[in-house]
Amino acid sequence: MKSLKFQLIFRFTILTLVLCLMIGVTFLWRFNDHILKNQLAYQTSTAVALCKTIEQWRKNYEEFSLEIISDAQIQQYLSDWPNTEGMEPRHALYEYSGNKMAIREIYIIDKGYNLIGTGPNNIKPYIFDRISTAERFEGSIVWDSGYDTTSVVLYRKIFDQLDDINESIGYLFLVIDIHEVHVMFDDYRLDRTQRFALNGIGNGFEISERGFFYKYYDKFFDLLHSEINFRGWKLRTWTDKSVVLVPTKDTFAFLVLVLIFAFIAAIISILFLSARITKQISIMRETVKKFGIGQFDARIEIVQNDEIGRLATTLNKMAEQIQALIQEVNIKERQKRKLQLQTFEYQINPHFLYNTLDSINMLARKDGDSLVADMVTSLSKLFRLGLHKGEEFIPVSDEVLHLYYYLRIQSIRFENQFTWKIEVDSEINDLLIIKFILQPLAENAINHGLRKKTTHGHLTIKGWRDENIVYFSIHDDGIGIASEKLSEIKKSLNSESFNAQKIGFGLNNVNQRIKLRYGRDYDLNIESIENVGTNICVALPILSP
Repeated sequence: MKSLKFQLIFRFTILTLVLCLMIGVTFLWRFNDHILKNQLAYQTSTAVALCKTIEQWRKNYEEFSLEIISDAQIQQYLSDWPNTEGMEPRHALYEYSGNKMAIREIYIIDKGYNLIGTGPNNIKPYIFDRISTAERFEGSIVWDSGYDTTSVVLYRKIFDQLDDINESIGYLFLVIDIHEVHVMFDDYRLDRTQRFALNGIGNGFEISERGFFYKYYDKFFDLLHSEINFRGWKLRTWTDKSVVLVPTKDTFAFLVLVLIFAFIAAIISILFLSARITKQISIMRETVKKFGIGQFDARIEIVQNDEIGRLATTLNKMAEQIQALIQEVNIKERQKRKLQLQTFEYQINPHFLYNTLDSINMLARKDGDSLVADMVTSLSKLFRLGLHKGEEFIPVSDEVLHLYYYLRIQSIRFENQFTWKIEVDSEINDLLIIKFILQPLAENAINHGLRKKTTHGHLTIKGWRDENIVYFSIHDDGIGIASEKLSEIKKSLNSESFNAQKIGFGLNNVNQRIKLRYGRDYDLNIESIENVGTNICVALPILSP
């Protein structure tokens, strides 16, 4: 069998090697991912800024087109056609085309479909082909790039602004050089591989840079791609991932050298640590063997103050806790047996009384004493329910019936001293609770509250359900409990020890049995006001039959 030292060295070596490989691969993947995400973020943010610049460029030309179609000379010429002798607007068009904007040619078409402009007439087929589109857009501006590869065309319908603004009197076409757009592309380009394309959404308008995008057309994954839509236009931009990731290659090579040195240092450290670890483990192994045969008083000698030393300290504390737990379990078992015995003694085993009580019942009825017969019958049924075949958990309905017979007996015994009432929701009748809970509490209310009262008293027992908890309350309007005495009773109920002189056997018995069966979260809650009355509330978790 291989030694622990050999296994530690072998496994730590493999682990270190795998860890170095994982670090390298993870670094490469994460660093590449980080670079690409940053590049994409910068690329997108610059594209957003470029969109704003393009939007301003677009706005300038659209406002310029509005200025042309609003020109008084042009409006007069188009609205008076065909009576336009001596009103040729070509000179005005030349003046507009001579401004600093990149307008190459300006054309207008009158109602007779005559082309007037600052450029050659060979554009006429293109323009007349776009008239139907201008009509469809009803005066809105249309951008198009179908004329040639170095320009875009802005065209729109012209309305009569002199007489009837709803009357169409012609069309305007502006041929714009796209060099300005390419300059904007260059201004916002992050590196030499980045390319841009500007498209109109829903028409043929496009300004694009030919380049590496077409090389990757079938391998789109090799590009970082951003796309932004703004006011009917779409700006797309791409960057070659391989170019973006060039800086990671040198960094990865340096990382490999660092990992090699780290691997060598780790192997040396493993050799040293394995010797220290195995020594302390051998000491712990011998002591744990003693724990295994029940010698929990044995302790591990602490050789070094490190993780292994702290583990040895923890094992020593664990042995101490196990000793304490064993003692606590023994104490609780003795207490549990004592409570069970007390419960049986308190209930009184009724077997030997059944026949006697039946005989007394028959004699009482024979002599016509119905009150004695009723009392004896209730006592007999009380004992039978109290035994309940030795079962610990009984239905709520049986516990209530047991209480009912007890109160019948007490009401006969203490005639006219108090009245009682039981109000238990029918929905909880079939739920299970530990037996002999309500009767001791009712007895406590009668003996310590109602019997000492000089006037007629009342006792009310209620039971209900709230979500997963069953509640019982025993309320009397007896003499109540003084605040000092009440504090003493609550303190005693929360104590682990039994003190019958302070709180009485019945209260303590019920309280301790609830804690033993349901846990420390469940117990009795007593509230009382001197000379007003007392209320005892019991909360138990729901147990279905």
